[in-house]
Amino acid sequence: CRSGDCLEAGRFCDGRYDCNDGSDEDPAFCAECDPIVKRCESFGGLEASKSTYMVHWECDGEDDCGNGYDEAACNGQSLASCSGKTFTCASSGQVIPAAFVCDKDPDCDRGEDEDGCSEPRVIDQPMAQYNYRRGERVVLTCEVAGKPSPRVIWRFNWGCLQDEGSRVTVRNEVIGCNSFDQRVRSTLTINNFRPGDDGIYNCEGLNGMKRAMSQDYLVVLMD
Repeated sequence: CRSGDCLEAGRFCDGRYDCNDGSDEDPAFCAECDPIVKRCESFGGLEASKSTYMVHWECDGEDDCGNGYDEAACNGQSLASCSGKTFTCASSGQVIPAAFVCDKDPDCDRGEDEDGCSEPRVIDQPMAQYNYRRGERVVLTCEVAGKPSPRVIWRFNWGCLQDEGSRVTVRNEVIGCNSFDQRVRSTLTINNFRPGDDGIYNCEGLNGMKRAMSQDYLVVLMD
C-alpha cells in the first residue's frame, strides 16, 4: 500500500478495498483483465484486422481476427478435436462453420443446426473451500455441460489467473465426446502454492447461448 502497509498480492485489485488509503484498488495500478477476451496477434505474416476475440470463438471455423490467428493451433485442443470446426447439415449435406451452430439463426435447410441447443451449466463442483500449505500443489476441478460444448475458463478474484502458463495451468478435456451427456472437465493446477495465490477462484463456461459461473472456490493458505 502507498501507506507502507503490506498485503498479500492476491488482495490487490480484487474489487475490495484492503489498504487504509484504498491504493490496492487504484485504477492506475490495476490493469483491467478479462479472461474471456483474447488478443489477436500477427499470424502468417499478416496483421490482425481486429484487436480481440472471445475465447469461445477460438477454433470454431470462423476467422474472427481477420488473419486466421484465432483458428490456428487447434490440433491439441480436446474440444476442437471432438466437435470439429465444421457442422454438416443432415438434410442437405451442406457444411457450415461450427460457429453457426446454436447461434439462433438457422443455416441448414431444416434448421437442424439449432436443434437441442442448451445453455452452459456447471454440473460438478466437488468442494467449496480448499485449505493448502505453502509449497503444496493445488488442484481444482469442475465440469460444464451444454450444447454446443462450452469453453471453460478460470477466474481469480473475478479477474485473470496469475502466472498462467508457468506455475498455473488449465487443462480442459471433453468427456463423452458426441454423446447425449457430452461435457467439458476443466482442471486448474497451481504448483508451489504461496501467498498471493489464496483467494476466490471460479470456473466459467461459455457458448453461443449464454455463460455459466460456478460458485466460489475459496482457497485458503494455512500457514
